[in-house]
Amino acid sequence: MSSTGPEEVVAALIDLRSAPELALAPAAVTSALARLSAGEALLLATCQRLELYLIGDLDPASRLAAVLERDPADVEARVAVRRGEAAVAHLFRVAAGLESAALGESEVLGQLATALAQARQAGRAGPTLGGLGQAAVCAGRRARSASGLGRGSLTLFGAAADGAARALGGLTGRNAVVLGGGDAANRMLRALKGRRLAELVQVARHPMPGPDRRVRPWTELQACLDHADLVVAATSGGRVLSAAQLRHPRVVVDLGLPANVDPEAARHLTLIRLQELQEECRCNQRSRRDRIATAETVVAQEVSSAMKWLEARRAAQLLAALSDWAETVRQGELAAAWAQRRISPEALDRVTRHLVKRLLQPAVTELCRRPDGPYGRAVAAALEAGSPPPLRNG
Repeated sequence: MSSTGPEEVVAALIDLRSAPELALAPAAVTSALARLSAGEALLLATCQRLELYLIGDLDPASRLAAVLERDPADVEARVAVRRGEAAVAHLFRVAAGLESAALGESEVLGQLATALAQARQAGRAGPTLGGLGQAAVCAGRRARSASGLGRGSLTLFGAAADGAARALGGLTGRNAVVLGGGDAANRMLRALKGRRLAELVQVARHPMPGPDRRVRPWTELQACLDHADLVVAATSGGRVLSAAQLRHPRVVVDLGLPANVDPEAARHLTLIRLQELQEECRCNQRSRRDRIATAETVVAQEVSSAMKWLEARRAAQLLAALSDWAETVRQGELAAAWAQRRISPEALDRVTRHLVKRLLQPAVTELCRRPDGPYGRAVAAALEAGSPPPLRNG
């Protein structure tokens, strides 16, 4: 038993925004966990954070250095350590999106679920961290559902996809065209991925093939427009689309600066402009701030439940160890008595079993009430030494 307690959760945290050189690819998590010595472990690796959760570890920063195969001196200065309830609370806040740069963003919830699956695959998601990880995922979902924290995109591209979905009554089965080959166009393509479109086409002067879309040269622009329900213009070339070109699309999003779309097009279709999306993102940001208090309350409730669950596990472990110790003593006394033939084996067995139950009853009551209280700590230390202390009042 460690002096930190066998069920104490310990977290080593790195903010990759200030230490990008310590980033770990999510796909490498399973193999990275194999570099740790035995014990439960959960490793969360995203573009923003690298977090290692352990049980009862005295030096989590060194363990994280081992995961990264880096010199501990290069890692420890960048690591923040949380223990006990602080570590559990941090994990649950991460799941709820309360520690994210974009408050309430939902991507981290999927990343945590993936990290939990990778820990299971590596054989590291034991009963404690496996249970806590699943509880954190559930807490994140509940916090978002109860508070609405994750509603409304904070990025122009997410807001554009949401606005188009509202205007079209959903994007499932629709045909979409994105114009442009730069960063804005590529981010828009990512925002539309997973929206169950029937077809997603990129039209660019210098197209780059992608696995999740068809790519067409600029010479095929009109043919693509005539087949589209949704068009997103994200080029740096100024006005490239006239009202006459947009006969078929029902919704057009103009992300260009200067504008890519002739304003006259708004007479016969839904035109979503860049300025409208910017204002929507600002409103969503303000709305999320207003919802934080509700999400914080939900997370606090979930953390409290998790700590009670951990205390129950702690009590069960101590009681099992205490019972094992008492049974060992009893068996020794039985053997000595039988050797001297002082009493029949059956009668002696009954008497000593009853005696052990009587002796352990005060300890059972106290450990169930406060497994991490003064007596619980004394029992843990004494079991390690070989003999539990007597229970004293006060």
